[in-house]
Amino acid sequence: MCWKCRLRRAARARAVDGVCPRPLKSLKMGLMAKRSFYRRSVLNNGTVLITERAVPFKSLSIGVWVKGGSRHETPSQAGLAHFLEHMMFKGTTKRTALDIARDVDLVGGDFNAMTTREYTCFHLTLPNKEINFALELLTDILKESRFDSAELERERMVVLQEFAMVEESPEEWVHDVLFEKAFGNHPLGRPILGTEKVLKSFTRSDVQRYFQQHYYSKNIVITMAGDLDHAAVVKRLNGLTKGFQGKKKPASAESRKKPKFHPGVHLIRQKTDQAHITLACEAYPIDHKNRLAAFLLNAFLGGNMSSALFQEIREKRGFAYTVYSSLAPFTDTGLLGMYVATGPKQVKECMVLMREQ
Repeated sequence: MCWKCRLRRAARARAVDGVCPRPLKSLKMGLMAKRSFYRRSVLNNGTVLITERAVPFKSLSIGVWVKGGSRHETPSQAGLAHFLEHMMFKGTTKRTALDIARDVDLVGGDFNAMTTREYTCFHLTLPNKEINFALELLTDILKESRFDSAELERERMVVLQEFAMVEESPEEWVHDVLFEKAFGNHPLGRPILGTEKVLKSFTRSDVQRYFQQHYYSKNIVITMAGDLDHAAVVKRLNGLTKGFQGKKKPASAESRKKPKFHPGVHLIRQKTDQAHITLACEAYPIDHKNRLAAFLLNAFLGGNMSSALFQEIREKRGFAYTVYSSLAPFTDTGLLGMYVATGPKQVKECMVLMREQ
C-alpha cells in the first residue's frame, strides 16, 4: 500500500484516536522494525494529526498539508496558492527568512514545500532528536508569518523568474497545456503558477486574505513518521497551536463544481528541437474503489525503467531519452497521461506506440 493510501486509511479511522498495527517490510540497510503503527488524533483546535512510529529510524519526517491549491483560487487569485507557499518561508515575528533557513541547516535538516492543484504541503526532514525544534518551527510559521512587504516584492521577482524557467522548459509547459485542454475553464485547467498578469497585481492584503481563507486549523492535516511518541506529540502540538484556529470560509462554487473532461487533438507549433507529446485520458478520483488499479496501470505504462513505454520507445527503438506516464488523481476526477520527447521524424511512430500500450 502506498503512503497516500495509508494516509487516507488513517484519515477514515472511526475513532478520534485509533491504532492501526502493520508490520514494516525489511529495510534495505538491514534494519528491521519490530512494530510499526499509525495513530490519528484531532488536536484541540481541530487540526488532524497522523503519526507512524518507525522505531529503527534516526530521522524524522513531518508534513503539514493544507487543503488549498490552485483549484481553490478564483481567476483574480490565480497563482496565489503557490505564491503564498513561497511567502511562508520569508520570516515570522521572531525569525527572519535567513533564520529559518539557517536554523534548519544547523541541525542537518531539509525543509521544502510544494503546491498542487488541490493542496499545499510543507515537508521537513531532520534528525529525530530535533523533534521539539521541528514542531516549534512549523507552528511558528503557521501562526506568526509576517508577509513582509519588502520580502513580498523580492519573492514576486523570484516567481517571475520561475515563469520564465517554465516557458523555456517545453516538458513543463506542455503539461500545463494538457491540463488546460483537458479541463477547459475549470480551475483544474489553470496552471499552478497562475499568470504573470495576476502575479504582478498581488498585494500584501491579497496574500493575507488568501491565508485566512485556507490556512485555518480544521483545513490542515499534520503527518509525522519516525521514532516518536504519539501522545507526547499531541500534548506538545496542543500547546504550540493554542490560539491558532480560524474559521472555515466557503469555497467558491467554481472550485466545488465537478470538472468536465474535454477530449481532443491539439497541435501547437513551437521552435524546439524536439516534439513534446502528451496523451491522456480521464482517470478515477483519489477515493474511487478502483484507484489501486489506476496506480498499477500507471506503473505498468511508464512508472519505471521496466515499464511498457520505456522499453518499447527508448530501449527497443531509441526514439526518446525522456518517456514516462503519470497519474494525477483528484477529489472528483483524475488524469492519466503519457509523455515523450522525441525527434520530429519519430512523432508518428511514437504516437502509434503510445496508443498501442
